[in-house]
Amino acid sequence: MLKSFGILNYKSIRDSVAWIDQPSKVNVLIGQNNAGKSVVLKYIAQIASSAALKPTNEDPNFDAPYGEEDKNSYLALPVNKEYGIHIEFDNWNPYLVLHRDGLGISKKPEHLAILKSTNPRQFELLYRKVTGSNSTEDAGRAPVVLAEGLKSKMVPQFIESLDGAAMYIPVERGISVDKKIPGIGSVFSGNTVQTIIEKTKSPPEQHAPKEKKIFNRINRAVSGMFPELKFEIEISSSKEMLIDMEYVRLKYSHYGYGIQQIILMCCAIEHHSNKIVCIDEPENGLHPTLQRRFLKYLVEDVEDDRQIFIATQSPVFADMQSECSLYHIYREANGTSLRAIIDNVHARDMLDDIGIKASDILQANGVIWVEGPSDVILINKWISLLKPKWSEGIEYSFVHYGGSNLAHYTADDDIDSLIQMLKINRHSFVVMDRDRDDADAQLKPHVSRIIEELGLENTWVTGGREIENYIPDALLVEYFDSRRGDCPSMASLPKCDSLTAMCRDGKARIGKEYELDKVNLAQYVSERLTADHLAIHDLTDQMNGLIDRISEWNQQLQEHEETEA
Repeated sequence: MLKSFGILNYKSIRDSVAWIDQPSKVNVLIGQNNAGKSVVLKYIAQIASSAALKPTNEDPNFDAPYGEEDKNSYLALPVNKEYGIHIEFDNWNPYLVLHRDGLGISKKPEHLAILKSTNPRQFELLYRKVTGSNSTEDAGRAPVVLAEGLKSKMVPQFIESLDGAAMYIPVERGISVDKKIPGIGSVFSGNTVQTIIEKTKSPPEQHAPKEKKIFNRINRAVSGMFPELKFEIEISSSKEMLIDMEYVRLKYSHYGYGIQQIILMCCAIEHHSNKIVCIDEPENGLHPTLQRRFLKYLVEDVEDDRQIFIATQSPVFADMQSECSLYHIYREANGTSLRAIIDNVHARDMLDDIGIKASDILQANGVIWVEGPSDVILINKWISLLKPKWSEGIEYSFVHYGGSNLAHYTADDDIDSLIQMLKINRHSFVVMDRDRDDADAQLKPHVSRIIEELGLENTWVTGGREIENYIPDALLVEYFDSRRGDCPSMASLPKCDSLTAMCRDGKARIGKEYELDKVNLAQYVSERLTADHLAIHDLTDQMNGLIDRISEWNQQLQEHEETEA
């Protein structure tokens, strides 16, 4: 995996270092047009290519900003524990500045001065740590000596972290497009696909196991993008690549641009092991569902010996922020800047910068309305037991209505005095607690009204008193015993009894704890639930109904997107 690094004086990156901090397996560079996304991507591809690790015969300044051709482009490496320098500095973040070509130390005074601290004691500490010398009497030479010492320690680690050369997938990557980019050793585009499929589907006998494994991974990866269709890649007797989708067999070149893109990118990724793969605008030709599936494939299915960098302007690729590293690329007066998106504030700034309005993202695929966070935890777990490949935020989302506040919502467009649920999402499913001591007792008026407005197929009233009545007795006993010791009163929870009341009647401290932290109970239970636990009350029937509705939401959305495409 590529370690942290910075870029200086490369194309639109000028006066300040653009840092890629602690990149992960999948890294997304997002920003508006002309912000500098491709600049960062090409720098990564060039620095990872063998040509960038030694002096070349090319003009070393060909990527310098226009009018500043006398300036070289530089690589910056942070001086920190990631590179084996285990020192904590106060308000000082020193870094080593290197010539990109050959990774030689920059001789520019202003670059060496970066290593000088305003606190001489910090500089001396670092100097002794790196050089092994206790003397910095020659102050003029000290920065150079320190830089040489840092280079000997850090550069080998950086080169090792490259894990081999880069594979660059450019924006122009049609079936008949082949392209070379100066300084990048390997550029993957259209005509390479046919060669890879031929080589891996029917390989020479001595390479058969390895090559066939690659072909199967390509076929499986592309099939995963279209789970509702039968999909297979074939080679005809005349050596033409054919795509069989739901029994419609056509030449690869005769399929739409989006399908070509998916096959091309999966071929590039699966065929090249131990690579840094740089993909420029993977969203081209892909509707949002395919974009999400492709990103999920990169995060979950691509083998860990590949490291992916994506340049995009699609907000869809920001959906899996917790699973990949996200960087915002933006323009300032002095050129391109970059920062990691580490919280919701940065994420909102990024969406504002690329021009995404709340009204542009009309609706998620569908929402499940629930009382609170404990319901989310339990329903998510039950869904995962039935549909392990589904993910919250892709196939479905949740909205909290907060208990009795549901009385203020309506699915009837003609009732102006209440909050319109379907304006939040036209695909809505509401889960409501029965809140009655008897399963045959009359429901609360607002619960009956919601059922009438949305229909039985879009609502779920718990068979027991509340959603916690679906928790198996054994898990309730285990949870409360682990929290407060033996609790014999929890040995059985009748269908319509209140768990809160039972806790309060059994042991006051347990009841109070439960009321304050229902979420903790839900988390504890969800980690231990299995498919066998679905056979309680009407839970299996209700979950099957919910699964059917979510499937319909996603099928309708996909049909709409494919029609638009």
